[in-house]
Amino acid sequence: MSIPIGNAIDVITDGGFAYVTTYPAGLVVADISTPGVVTGLASVNLGFFPTHLAKTGNLVVVIGGVALAVVDVSNPLAPVEVGRQALGGSEIVCLGSYAYVCTSAGTLRVISLANPTAPVQLSELSIGGSPQDMSISGNLIAVAGNDRLLLLDVSNPTNPVRVGSLGTSCQTVAAESGFVYKDWADNLYGGGIQVVDAGTLTVVGQHQTNCWFNRLAVQGNLLFGAFRNTLGTSFGLRVVDVSNPTAPTTKGACLTGASPSGLAVSGNYVYMACGSLGVQVADVTNPAKPKIITGAQPPSYPSQPQNPRAHYLAYVTMQWDQVANVTGYYIERALETTEYWERIADTHNSANAWTGPTEFGVNWKY
Repeated sequence: MSIPIGNAIDVITDGGFAYVTTYPAGLVVADISTPGVVTGLASVNLGFFPTHLAKTGNLVVVIGGVALAVVDVSNPLAPVEVGRQALGGSEIVCLGSYAYVCTSAGTLRVISLANPTAPVQLSELSIGGSPQDMSISGNLIAVAGNDRLLLLDVSNPTNPVRVGSLGTSCQTVAAESGFVYKDWADNLYGGGIQVVDAGTLTVVGQHQTNCWFNRLAVQGNLLFGAFRNTLGTSFGLRVVDVSNPTAPTTKGACLTGASPSGLAVSGNYVYMACGSLGVQVADVTNPAKPKIITGAQPPSYPSQPQNPRAHYLAYVTMQWDQVANVTGYYIERALETTEYWERIADTHNSANAWTGPTEFGVNWKY
């Protein structure tokens, strides 16, 4: 008999299983051996509101604002909490027998899991800011903050050190093979993806997507992002080709029925924690046409742009001709690989006509 997933907050995958932080269940272990099917097998009531989680070996470490819990999942049908620490956190990654936890107070805590029944803090480093996300690649941890991207060297867990920082705000990061992929926000155009060389801490590539990202994950030459549009009216998954780090480009996108707060990639499938909708799964076998294949289905794609404020004049598709001098209206575009619409600019009260960045120099119609 399967158990309900509940309100999904975050998700990670390993082998044929997904591990989901949910409320009120706590931690749910789910079978994902059948593509597109997420079947809850067992749960652990942790007694606190869980946020994020990470896995190392047979241990899943779950954090919340008030506690850190270590759960033994060697038997997926009977997970059991084996250890706990009273100090919580906001973000977590694991490597080997260590858990690295960022706190909302702006500290990095290194926890030894050598004895899972008694996790012990080994060190603590003040990193400042308000950490929003973290990712680990080898001995390098990338931390996303409201005011900067921070890189940390944890080759010595008892003495983590700062590598450097990049003074640009970000909400989510994914580190892999010498690069850090991060979101960037632009109040006019909506923002997009930046690629940072971890060795030099310089931005080597940028892709304007005109949406904001909640979570990122990278697998091979593809970057997967859980996004929301600038109006906060549509949510989904975007697939970005990063085979050339200096020129990332969108390959495809699809909508989800709710804003994903967690994202994990396993082979040709992306698993997204979508609140009350549980875990939604996207088939990305064809990255140009990702498709939701389980969970509550997303809203149907409109054949025409949405008009929530009745002030739209210019629209973008790949078939329409260029026009200029667009002022006083909101502008939307349709993704090249989908049929849904998202606002890309607000020219209301603009002193000058909208000309747009180079990539939008064509494909206008009014």
